[in-house]
Amino acid sequence: MADVKTDRSVLSFVRGIQPFARPYLWKYVVGLSFGLLVQFGVILGPYFIRRAIDAIGSGDGGYVYWAMGLIGLWAVIAVLSWAQRRLSIVASREIEYEIRRALFHKLVHLDFYFHARERVGDLMNKLNTDLGAVRDLLGPGLNMGWRIAWFLVMAAVAMFLVNVTLAAWMLVAVPPVFFVMRYLLSLIHRRYRAAQEVFDKISTFAQENFSGIRVVKGFAIEDRETARFQELNRQYIARSLALARVEGPLHAMMSLLMGAAAVLVLWLGGGMVVREQMTLGEFVQFNTYLLQLSWPLLGLGWVMGLWQRGMTSWVRLNELFQAEPRIADGPQTDFSIRSYAPEVRFEDVRLELGGREVLSGLTLTIPAGRTLGITGRTGSGKTMLARLIPRILEPTGGR
Repeated sequence: MADVKTDRSVLSFVRGIQPFARPYLWKYVVGLSFGLLVQFGVILGPYFIRRAIDAIGSGDGGYVYWAMGLIGLWAVIAVLSWAQRRLSIVASREIEYEIRRALFHKLVHLDFYFHARERVGDLMNKLNTDLGAVRDLLGPGLNMGWRIAWFLVMAAVAMFLVNVTLAAWMLVAVPPVFFVMRYLLSLIHRRYRAAQEVFDKISTFAQENFSGIRVVKGFAIEDRETARFQELNRQYIARSLALARVEGPLHAMMSLLMGAAAVLVLWLGGGMVVREQMTLGEFVQFNTYLLQLSWPLLGLGWVMGLWQRGMTSWVRLNELFQAEPRIADGPQTDFSIRSYAPEVRFEDVRLELGGREVLSGLTLTIPAGRTLGITGRTGSGKTMLARLIPRILEPTGGR
């Protein structure tokens, strides 16, 4: 289980999600292909603007055709964007359904030992909050991440084609931003997991109080339970605020970067236009790319946050998939049996739970049609003996 918890690599995630995503892979292929075309169209837009501005400056009436072409281009982009989003979001919902169904099947087939160890609130939180985080990663996260990645590559190439000097200055800020982002993302992973663990406790505490409301009311401990619940909520708020303090600088850093870049382009690019080293249309085209970079760079922090949340949640879900029941069918299981002898027999049965021997050397035969009453003090093993018959528990020794 330790290996599962620490393996947060992309390859591990792809291997784990593959069985659920395979039937819907074609939707991602088609949708992401549309996304690639969308980004290519977005990059073409500023070129149309440049040609229209230069045509106006030269007194050429051809700017009308470039303007009409721009309108048509954006119409195509709108249709392709709608198709891409629909395909990827629908696919993520369908994968969510497959994962939830598989998780439920896994949980109901795990044995008594597992469910005695795990808390109901933890399992409910994983089936809802964690699964939702994985869906967000596979839907909006993958959709926006793909578009942002391609746009950043295409925009960088287009900016170098317009003006090498200005584009080179834009790249100066990239390395420090990358290392700062990597550090912040590692903090996001740790703090998000810590917040989820407290949320697990809140869910479990609420579930236990609601299911045991008769005990709470019978012993008049409402105020004590309320105080404990408030303390858990205060812990969750503290850890959520710690997470927000890490996620916030991602957006602030991107905004600062864009503001500095805009000032730099106005200063250097404006001088180049005055010295006639670049045309006004080229200057506008370069600035348009810079403006278009605002949302991708800001959205990059949002996507990275979704990625860290989704990967952390997948590790938590994968822990359930990797859990193996101690009681399971084996080579000796005879599936051909369709009837059974009603006699119940124990032969030198031993049962050990939690390091303590509950039953030792039990030999017992209950003939068909007979009723047996078992008495004894609390904790002597009466319930454990009964649970051995339907194989809710597995004997440590004997048969």
